[in-house]
Amino acid sequence: MCSGTAAFFTFLFLWIATATFAETADTTTIEQTPEYSRGDRLPVEFFASLPDTSDVALSPDGKNLAAIHNVASDAVLVVRTTTGIDHLAIAKFDNREASVNWIRWANDSRVLVSLKIAVERQGIPTLETRLLSIASDGRDIRTLFEPGRRRQSAQFQDHLVDLLPADRDHVLMTFDLQGDGKSSLYRINVNTGNRSRVTPLLTGITNWLTDRQHRPRIAVRQRGLDHEVLLRATDEQRFRTLWRYERFSGDEVLPLGFASNPDHLYVQRYHEGYLAVFLVDLNDVRLDTEPVWQMPERDLEARLLYSSTDSEIIGLNSRNGQLLFWRERD
Repeated sequence: MCSGTAAFFTFLFLWIATATFAETADTTTIEQTPEYSRGDRLPVEFFASLPDTSDVALSPDGKNLAAIHNVASDAVLVVRTTTGIDHLAIAKFDNREASVNWIRWANDSRVLVSLKIAVERQGIPTLETRLLSIASDGRDIRTLFEPGRRRQSAQFQDHLVDLLPADRDHVLMTFDLQGDGKSSLYRINVNTGNRSRVTPLLTGITNWLTDRQHRPRIAVRQRGLDHEVLLRATDEQRFRTLWRYERFSGDEVLPLGFASNPDHLYVQRYHEGYLAVFLVDLNDVRLDTEPVWQMPERDLEARLLYSSTDSEIIGLNSRNGQLLFWRERD
């Protein structure tokens, strides 16, 4: 580990420890851990308890950190400057009623918080999600979905597709507004919650992908075990089918993401019995796939790593945390 990376993680550890102590000191009395002898019955908390800190996110300008601190039965969202001078608890959630899935910075002044909640729909218990947009000073908290008149509330409301780094006041999200399995992408203002639809309604869509220019390009449709990978050209609204396959057939084509060239798509598909990564030129009528990376005698399940300078793919981050580079790092 290089000295800069080590210094960052040392700072991060001290930030977490200090913030957790400060938050705890403000709300509870610190007690000495009791001593236990061999054969004593240990409390459940020794075996099942939430971590002191469950998320840490850095703001786009690098000046603030947000984190979730678990204090007793509450999850507290804390924002702290990277200088370590100021910290502020801006929201609190009861873990018995709503658990935090994840947090992201939408821009330098607003944090997105995904919540998982248990509710009832027509008398049937359901597990649902909500997405909040919270000002970094805690003065404004709003949900990013309002169903409107004559519409029911979508069950899952935290499907974030693109953070739109060139337009920090908006994000791309997808909802099933009708409750009929049809969904679309919406451009949502993180400050007001106002939204506008950017793709037509499509049935059975389980995944969306944008290209490196942050345009909606790929939609994956599912009907039982049957899947379709749909593509929208950069200058069109309509989608066309790239691949059809049946799940567990070995013919799966799983989109990973685009290169900086909007006509180059990275996918996963089976090669010699194992998942590998391939590159596809979408201008090729035959959609021939060019092998990029394969692991010996095991599946390669990974996400793409992008260069911070030119948006090109530089490698993969595999599920086990291994970094695989196929070009020089910038």
